[in-house]
Amino acid sequence: MAQECPAAVPFATADSLDDLAARCGVTADAILRANGASSEAELHDAGAVAIPGRNDDTEGSLLVQAGEVLEDTAREAGAVAAEAGDAAADHLAGTEFGQSLRYAIDQPSAHGATMLVTRTSPGRFQIEVSGLRAGQEVTVTAFRRGELLALDAAVADGALTAHLMLPGLDEEEQAAFVLEAREEDLRLTATSPDG
Repeated sequence: MAQECPAAVPFATADSLDDLAARCGVTADAILRANGASSEAELHDAGAVAIPGRNDDTEGSLLVQAGEVLEDTAREAGAVAAEAGDAAADHLAGTEFGQSLRYAIDQPSAHGATMLVTRTSPGRFQIEVSGLRAGQEVTVTAFRRGELLALDAAVADGALTAHLMLPGLDEEEQAAFVLEAREEDLRLTATSPDG
């Protein structure tokens, strides 16, 4: 049974941290924290150790437990969010918008315009489009696995250079880019380069 220990006790080289912790009813980690030490050897060098009160140790344990609960909750929330994202992508594929997007990605441009996408840094892309009409209003959209990542509108002056930031996109992931000018039924598509 644990006894009430004084606030400080001698600690010789023959003493064991685990034995002292059990004797005083606190954890070995709590004793290390109370003494600002990272190992039992540091306590032996000091010759005496401070013993935290049982309430101090309980508080530390509660904080550790709370941290573990938060980590578990974050992991579970991430799994739920990924599942919801997949469900939304599946739903989007069955909508008119999703089908028009699939059509836009699959159809080449008949207007002679071209689009090039370059990754300038992680999560940042430069989109260069040539062969557009001056004053033409266009939208540039970025998608990843059916998920809308970014939408930007611009007015072209024969050519267009746009910059999009997609912070949720890992370096290995690809995104699909769609440039669209509805009044001329113009759709250009490109995929982001790897890495």
